[in-house]
Amino acid sequence: MVAGSVYSMMRGFIVPVTFVYSMVFLKKSFSRHHFTAIGLIMCGLVMVFFASINGSKNDTKILGVIMLLISMCI
Repeated sequence: MVAGSVYSMMRGFIVPVTFVYSMVFLKKSFSRHHFTAIGLIMCGLVMVFFASINGSKNDTKILGVIMLLISMCI
């Protein structure tokens, strides 16, 4: 469904997921530079997402990336 390069780049989504889980479950507080870093990671992931679906005629690429992101949250 998705290319191997897109899969390896989207694996970076684990960093923001871990960040959110540590805030929610561990009640850990973070500094402003941590939030900036997570924001930059999310910007990169959004760019990879749109680059992977750009020019795609079918919805399988979109579905593949969405399923990949959901699986990383679990």
